[in-house]
Amino acid sequence: MLKAHMAIELNDLKFRNTAMSVAPNVKIPKLQYFELGGRGEPVRIACAVAGITYIDERLSFPEFGKMKAAGAFPTGAVPVWIEDDIKFT
Repeated sequence: MLKAHMAIELNDLKFRNTAMSVAPNVKIPKLQYFELGGRGEPVRIACAVAGITYIDERLSFPEFGKMKAAGAFPTGAVPVWIEDDIKFT
């Protein structure tokens, strides 16, 4: 079983979804965005409210630069939501 959790910081509040067991063949969606609120925060908030389990991959600016140069982002920008190996921007 895989374990995943999400944590969202909004001002000084934290919304936490405790670790959840996920069947081994189920892929957990992933959000890629910077280590700050910005355009990724509405997605994080929506997932917290809906109780959606996802991987919150927070990128530093150097990590983003390397990944962008490697063509990791379809439009060259973030946020990117990855679900079933499909990238949504």
